[in-house]
Amino acid sequence: MTLEQKNGINYKVIINGNNLILDGQYKYQFMNVNNCSIELNSMTLINYKSREGGAISIYNDSRCEIVNSTLANNNIDWVGKGGAIYSDNSMCTLTNSTLTKTRVVFDYYEGYGDGGGTGYGVIYTKKSNCTITNSILSDNYYDYGDGGAIYSTDSIYTITNSILTNNGLKSFGGSGGAICMRKSKFNIINSTITKNSIYSFDGSATLGGAIYSHSSIVILLIQT
Repeated sequence: MTLEQKNGINYKVIINGNNLILDGQYKYQFMNVNNCSIELNSMTLINYKSREGGAISIYNDSRCEIVNSTLANNNIDWVGKGGAIYSDNSMCTLTNSTLTKTRVVFDYYEGYGDGGGTGYGVIYTKKSNCTITNSILSDNYYDYGDGGAIYSTDSIYTITNSILTNNGLKSFGGSGGAICMRKSKFNIINSTITKNSIYSFDGSATLGGAIYSHSSIVILLIQT
């Protein structure tokens, strides 16, 4: 589905799912949003797939709010970005939600076909703002890539009371088992980042089993 501005109107769609489960069958993307807003409440999105944002992609000053929801088992195509969410010049908010079990595995026999290969983050952001509160990003995995849970370039993140765990990469020198950030700013408050990892196929250097930062600012705050 596509939600986009028409006739100068920036639409906002609010979906109250009442624990609804939707299955993309690894054939479809749930929503592509362009210069509009979407809010999801109490929903589960599973098995969605796309090149950018397995479940949801947002562009051009769009807003995406995900509340009390789960995005699981979503996927991206070869050299895809954002196993669950892709944000370009937009704003993303995740509250009381879980992003889990994104899998991108390279098939050595099938080669570079759909569904295999490099991945960049279960959340991928470019020139965006992202707020994650009371949420879990766990058990996301890529063959080849950077940022097992989050890949950020030119973006600002605030992560509060959240858990990033058991995310990882297998790669020839990948970066950021949980978070890979480039030219970004991260405020991480009262959050847990644990059991994230990178495995190198050939013993080449890997960077940041938990966090890789390049030309970025990271502020860690633990309140007592």
